[in-house]
Amino acid sequence: MYSTCCFGDSHSADFIAAGFDSAIGSKKVNANAAVEFGPLLSLWQFDFKLSDCLAPTIPPTPAADAAASLYGQTANTSWKNAVDSTKVLRGNPNLKIST
Repeated sequence: MYSTCCFGDSHSADFIAAGFDSAIGSKKVNANAAVEFGPLLSLWQFDFKLSDCLAPTIPPTPAADAAASLYGQTANTSWKNAVDSTKVLRGNPNLKIST
């Protein structure tokens, strides 16, 4: 289960309990979809391990979070101090699409 919702990791235990082998979710406000969603799914389709699909999305995440945080501060949003797209992978990190 790959969640793009904000505070997605807070749902991970429930997804695992519901039968998913793995769950990925953000620590706080998720703002890195532009640098994560495509690359993660692209690698997943080629049968990479889930942890390997997530790995290349880690370096660009701070820049995405910084841009979202700056926007949040400028627009004085309710989430301006809660941006953290860092993903937590729970369950089986070796899961492949063919597993």
